[in-house]
Amino acid sequence: MQTVPIITNNSATTTKVVVATTVAVAVVVHAVVPGLPWAAAFVLGAIVSPTDTVAERLRVYARDTSPLVIFYGAQGKLVGIDATGPVEDVTVRAIDALRSYGG
Repeated sequence: MQTVPIITNNSATTTKVVVATTVAVAVVVHAVVPGLPWAAAFVLGAIVSPTDTVAERLRVYARDTSPLVIFYGAQGKLVGIDATGPVEDVTVRAIDALRSYGG
């Protein structure tokens, strides 16, 4: 059985997501708006970065999901999959994992 990572609610995780969002938005805006200075692109990226949303989602995960991961993991009832890649690939991995677990 695969190990399932537990996402913790900490400021480092929130900061990483916000920085990544800021940079991604800045790159897209700079590419789409000809002549826009990088500084302005980063300001726009910072404005739309979802700091409160990310923090709230991490709080909800810590409160609602993490205890279930621990509970079912301790019982050996948790099936973990690699959820990276195209949706079609993840779907195949999920179905295969479920088939191997319960038939």
